[in-house]
Amino acid sequence: MAADAMILYDVFSQQLGREGHSLNAGDVIKFALMDSGYTPNKVTDVTFSVIDADELATANGYTAGGLTIATTWITTASILTFDTVDPVWNATGAGITCRWAVGYNSSCAGGINDLIGYILLDNTPADVTAVAGTPLTLQLAALGLLTMQKA
Repeated sequence: MAADAMILYDVFSQQLGREGHSLNAGDVIKFALMDSGYTPNKVTDVTFSVIDADELATANGYTAGGLTIATTWITTASILTFDTVDPVWNATGAGITCRWAVGYNSSCAGGINDLIGYILLDNTPADVTAVAGTPLTLQLAALGLLTMQKA
């Protein structure tokens, strides 16, 4: 099993250019898990409320709405990277089964929860299951969250 790279929603790319997403320390970035019923559309999926019908319900170590993750900007001589703490869900009971992870900014004006990007967790594609007592971890750095070349 291998996860695909994160694919950015068009709305995120457009708003980043217009400074609609500042991704600063005050922003609340979350990752939610989606079931196999979700079919991402990078053009028309704009806000989390458009897609939340396919989010996992609160159960077995997952809480609806997803996990809030800590974020930072890392600057080197020529690279600027938006970095996060990897989200980890600790499975309980019947475990956690999902197919997609979706990142979104839950602190946008008006509470509209703008989408950032999505990840297919198993590019077969197939569902991913974390059995009770095991963690489900998204290693975001390996999935290419957001890196930019500085001029």
